[in-house]
Amino acid sequence: VKDGLDCAWFRETYGDTEDTFAPVLSDLENLGMLKRSGNRLLPTPLGFEYADAIGPVVYSSDMTLRMQEFEPS
Repeated sequence: VKDGLDCAWFRETYGDTEDTFAPVLSDLENLGMLKRSGNRLLPTPLGFEYADAIGPVVYSSDMTLRMQEFEPS
């Protein structure tokens, strides 16, 4: 988490998701929870405090469904 997200890797791995995630990432930046450094998005100290809440915000709908269906053993 502390190394942030490599935006180029994310785009190569998941395709162009700019339309999906740009608004929420911009909001998180404006709230002071994320900052850009080159091609990376990094959590700020405030972002670390809310990391458990930030992660699910950028989950795909498929991932959200999978997590809802998961039953721990």
